[in-house]
Amino acid sequence: MPKELFSHTSPTLLMVDDDEEDIYLTRRAFCAFKKDLVFNSVNDSHNLFDYLYTRGKFEQRNKNEDPQVILLDINIPVENGFDIIKKLKADSHFAELPVVMFSTSKAKEDIDKAHNLGA
Repeated sequence: MPKELFSHTSPTLLMVDDDEEDIYLTRRAFCAFKKDLVFNSVNDSHNLFDYLYTRGKFEQRNKNEDPQVILLDINIPVENGFDIIKKLKADSHFAELPVVMFSTSKAKEDIDKAHNLGA
């Protein structure tokens, strides 16, 4: 991962995944790499956009915890990762926000689609 993504004093990473075990393991790995990393997670697109727009249950969240990067699972309920990244890239507030997509899929079509959508 490029160093400039985590060049902030206390950078924030936001993970979008519905699997608590994946979140736990990813948090441990990233926080071992970057001790002052703020690692937040949400489980679906509704919570993602509430987090990003500081609304709903995230209304009181610290605005200093705007993410510098989003880790986005392709296979999540409600809207999949492809639908979510389309919305992110279409929104001028988040179009430049780096998004890293991940999945258990090894399908070349999924990889190509993620790249074409801006991941």
